[in-house]
Amino acid sequence: MKNLLILLLVLAFLGVTPLVSQENFFYAGEEKIKIKSSPDKVVVISKADYEPEAMKSWLGTSGVKSRFDLKVDIYDKKTYLLTFKKEKISKLVESLRDNENIYMVHPLYLTAEGGELAVTDEIVVQFKTDMSQDKIGSLINEFKLKTLQTKQKFPGYYMFRAPENSDPIEIANALQESGLVQWSHPNFIAKLIKHEVFPNDPYFPRQFQLHNTGQVINYGRTGKNDADVDAPRAWDYSSGNGVTVAVIDEGVDITHPDLPASRLVNGYDYGDHDNNPSPAGDGAHGTACAGIVGATQGNGEGVTGIAPLSRIMPIKIWKDNGQSASVSDTADAIDFAWQNGAHVLSNSWGFSSASHTIFPVITAAIGRAKTQGRNGLGSVVVFAAGNTADHSKGQPGYATFPGSRSNVLTVGASDRYDKQANYSPTDNDVDIVAPSHKAYRCQIATEDFEVWTTDITGNAGYNPYHNPGSDCLPPHGTKLPKDNDNYTGLMGGTSASCPLTAGIAALLLSVNPNLTAVEAEDIIKTTAEKINNSAGTYNASGHSARYGYGRVNAHRAIVPTVIISVKPKRVQKGKPFSVKVTGSAPFGLKSIWWFGKETGIADIDKAHWHNVSDSKKVYTYKWTGVTINKKGTFTLGANARDVKYPTPGDGFPHQASEGSGIAYTTVKVPTLAGWGIILLSLLFIVSAATRKKGTSINS
Repeated sequence: MKNLLILLLVLAFLGVTPLVSQENFFYAGEEKIKIKSSPDKVVVISKADYEPEAMKSWLGTSGVKSRFDLKVDIYDKKTYLLTFKKEKISKLVESLRDNENIYMVHPLYLTAEGGELAVTDEIVVQFKTDMSQDKIGSLINEFKLKTLQTKQKFPGYYMFRAPENSDPIEIANALQESGLVQWSHPNFIAKLIKHEVFPNDPYFPRQFQLHNTGQVINYGRTGKNDADVDAPRAWDYSSGNGVTVAVIDEGVDITHPDLPASRLVNGYDYGDHDNNPSPAGDGAHGTACAGIVGATQGNGEGVTGIAPLSRIMPIKIWKDNGQSASVSDTADAIDFAWQNGAHVLSNSWGFSSASHTIFPVITAAIGRAKTQGRNGLGSVVVFAAGNTADHSKGQPGYATFPGSRSNVLTVGASDRYDKQANYSPTDNDVDIVAPSHKAYRCQIATEDFEVWTTDITGNAGYNPYHNPGSDCLPPHGTKLPKDNDNYTGLMGGTSASCPLTAGIAALLLSVNPNLTAVEAEDIIKTTAEKINNSAGTYNASGHSARYGYGRVNAHRAIVPTVIISVKPKRVQKGKPFSVKVTGSAPFGLKSIWWFGKETGIADIDKAHWHNVSDSKKVYTYKWTGVTINKKGTFTLGANARDVKYPTPGDGFPHQASEGSGIAYTTVKVPTLAGWGIILLSLLFIVSAATRKKGTSINS
């Protein structure tokens, strides 16, 4: 105890703040937030930028790293987190503060919940509205603050840099206690937590379409990280509660343990005209589709559906003998669905025709569902595009009827690498794609079905996994892992993409039941992610015959989302260009805006706002005549707010930057040398084309 007192006195005499674990606080408005300094972690802010390896090298050269046995982590090129292992933290701080290359050293702080807060040299302040510039200037001088440029400027909002070797927490607290500010606190670096749900269903790790980390799937195959629908992030906000999805197919196993009776609603068999929509024989297609939509989540059983709290309405349009129902019976099945309360209709079937109107009786039923379903709001009608392509043989395929209809949501298939599946048609009738297996059985020797979902209970259905004599076995006759005959990993095609999209529609309607069918479909299309841009050939409207409007994303569909683009992407200095921002929000948009990301140009870096009238769910606005009078490559960002912003405490993000994230794009203003290279390239292309044309004529 005596030695500790002597050490504290010595440190005080040297002007060094002892960084033992102690309680502190900062203000969040009027509220005091208690924090405690970490006993073994220090935040260092250098005077110059250092790459991580350069910082480690410098610490080693100065003797600090070897003396204190440090682990070095980077926040940015000036801000580092040092975790020491041996010496007292006060000695480490003393050693660092004595160095002329260090601007500031402070402990890493911990919240009461264990969250880590790294103090930076910046302070953010919102002055009261009646504060004059003279008063603000006096405070700046009193605390020796430096005013910094900010991304977005609002009246009374400032970002300051604290003086060298000062305590930003003390300064921010003093500003708060002055009574002249609404709030004042350090510009902490705080760890963001992704709100994701990872269920304990044993086959969930194989459901790459829901969460793809590049994990091993069937037969040792891997995938591409994030080539999925971001289901875990979506489940933090919606599970499809209160929404009924009609699975119109060859029947659903209503005794399946992952499709409980509590979430099954009465369906019908239009193949044999009775009240039992259960499958016959090995007819597992409908059960597999139902599991993709709504298999129970978190019950330690099998798989999870994309909308695990949705209700399933099983409707059968195949006879027990395997024959299809008539087209009029099929139309009756569609009518039954919307008339009995189905919010979404999932249809993983079609006819061998690219016609838009081949069977008017079905076309009329779809029209009634879209206009009269959900008490006039319209039911969302989702159709598989069909498996008509074979791109390995140059066959583009076509979207089959009724997926060829413009008033349905037509779904093609992407694969686990975010590429077009070999069987998915290239057709302008495709609206979006959703992840499924890569290649249709036997089209490519090493590929096969691989989507995990529910199967008919027992040995019926897709199990056993392969016919032992099949030529379609993967290399070495590898078999699918088998733990339970109630599940399968042999689903695929656009048949699997369709119910996945239907389930995402259920998540969206659960968030806002007042959306019309058209609004819901527009949101799903607008928030789809553009994939494989080089081969996608997206047009000016963002549509591709290969991918529609992109790969559907569950998370982006149910939170505010924003997209930004500029035209042209390359402009001359001072020449005008346009900035286009598209926002979407399930509750309706309040405003959208764009800004420059630290371009250093005041007119670009400020927020360019546009208020959205009538609470539109999807809205696009274009700013024209934008100019940049400086050469270089500049980053522009965009954000959006919905009509409920701000609504603290409801657990739902109401701004794109809180949910789907700020969107960015770049615009280039080349130097004269850059334009010279561009002109020379154009001349070369024209010259080559002319030579080629001349050769053709002469031949």
